[in-house]
Amino acid sequence: MAQIANVPEFGMALPAIKAAIMLLMLLPWMWLASWVNEDTVFARADKMKWNALAIGGGALGFLLWLVMPFYIVGMLFYLVLAGGGLLAYTTYRNGKVPPEQKVLTSDHLAGLFRGKGRKKGLDIEILTKVTIYDNYEKIVFPPDLSTADEKDILTYNHVQEFLFDIAWRRASEVAMTPSGSNSRVLFVIDGVAHERPAVPLAQAEEMIQFIKEIAGMEVDEVRRPQKGKLSVDSQEINTRADMEVSAAGTTGGQRLIFRIIQEVARINLGELGMPDEILGQVSSIAQTKNGLFICAGRRGSGVTSTLYSMLRQRDAFMSSIVTLESKPAVDLENITQHVYGEDDKPSTTLSVAVQRGLDVLMIDKCADGEAAKALADLTAKKPVLVGMQANDTFSALAKWVKLVGDAKTAVQILRGVICQMLVRQLCPKCKVAYKPDTARLAKLNLASADIDNFYRPPAEGDKPGEAGKKEIEICPECQGSGYKGRIAVFELLKLTPDIRQLIMDGATVAQIRAACRKNKMLYLQEMAMHRVIDGTTSVQEVVRVAQQQKQAAKK
Repeated sequence: MAQIANVPEFGMALPAIKAAIMLLMLLPWMWLASWVNEDTVFARADKMKWNALAIGGGALGFLLWLVMPFYIVGMLFYLVLAGGGLLAYTTYRNGKVPPEQKVLTSDHLAGLFRGKGRKKGLDIEILTKVTIYDNYEKIVFPPDLSTADEKDILTYNHVQEFLFDIAWRRASEVAMTPSGSNSRVLFVIDGVAHERPAVPLAQAEEMIQFIKEIAGMEVDEVRRPQKGKLSVDSQEINTRADMEVSAAGTTGGQRLIFRIIQEVARINLGELGMPDEILGQVSSIAQTKNGLFICAGRRGSGVTSTLYSMLRQRDAFMSSIVTLESKPAVDLENITQHVYGEDDKPSTTLSVAVQRGLDVLMIDKCADGEAAKALADLTAKKPVLVGMQANDTFSALAKWVKLVGDAKTAVQILRGVICQMLVRQLCPKCKVAYKPDTARLAKLNLASADIDNFYRPPAEGDKPGEAGKKEIEICPECQGSGYKGRIAVFELLKLTPDIRQLIMDGATVAQIRAACRKNKMLYLQEMAMHRVIDGTTSVQEVVRVAQQQKQAAKK
């Protein structure tokens, strides 16, 4: 009797049973909500919207289940709210994908039990390293193993490998060019060209035809130049790449070029890596009510990104912001972008833009005196940003004065000149510290007592962070290059009253440089050395870019 009395009553065990049921019903919802979060990337659906519906509906239903006095009624609320959101998403995504990719259909459920069939005689796995989106941003689905030819499957796999390699290696440009019996493949990574393994010509042609079709080009046209676009997502490396694709015929076959749209063209001024002193002055200039500011650099040095970033300092909703560009890098929200093509004289387009009215103007280059004089007149009333190709601020200043034709007119409305160059950043994971040679420091006019270490990319025999150790494996961060990404180095020429007067008096560039030096101006190479001292880049990289600039100046 005493033992029977110690047994808990059924009513006492009921809350535990109810809790167990709630937990069991909560787990499938959590798994499905996680699937929705991942599947929105695949289906290119609005992740925030569908996550809110799937997660919010289930959370609200579970909360009501907890507080409802009637357990069964609360369960029904949970099932309706949690299941309703998940069912709504499933219905939406099934309407976007082809039949074989739909879920929770009779065919899908049956396939889960019997497995997916294959075409008889084929033993090929379909690669899914990246999700490919075509010219219309629709998913490019793999061929059906049960019906596709081996050639189609192999071509799809080759394209998968190729596009994944582009994304993984962070290439900004890629060229596939016929050369004899192969197609030569060249990747530009962080501004440096790298030769990749060649592709057999027949295989390259099949890949090019496949890519042309999904990029929105005419597949049958193999000679006339064409352009298209596609994009890829890779969950494996958490990367998305939007690509502009160009195809054209050559005597040896078709040539394909990829240009990856850089995110750097979308960043804000404070993210460019300017020192605080330069950033403060440029930010102030970017918001002035009139005057002209020149941003200079070699082709591919990031000038467009800096100009775009300065425009973002303005309120695009309250101001009429206009750009004149030969080819816009990206679409700028609420900004009117005029395209004048590759013509070196955008004067006509400039005249039309001014007549229509504007509050702020950005022009990517000013290559003729007519446009320069029109800009000089405009800057008395409006702020103008001008891009220019030059190796330093003094060369850019000299070009501007020559274009305007009158030094006084040229500098009266000039707020400042900035010049920039891009250097590769050392990979933080595998860069190697070393003590710089005293003689080299003296040659660079650096005090050796103030510098503990320089850094360089790893060499054969190095271990990350050390020297003289065993050979390293390929670094997953930089793919073995020793560098990851690029950063801009800036030189700012301040237009003080003394400097303005020197220019108006016809001073030489050497005299202007000397006066700027007295004002403690640091030149571009010196600014780059500061990036070496703080471990951002290497001496070797600064020397490489400086040599390129010298070669460009000779041309």
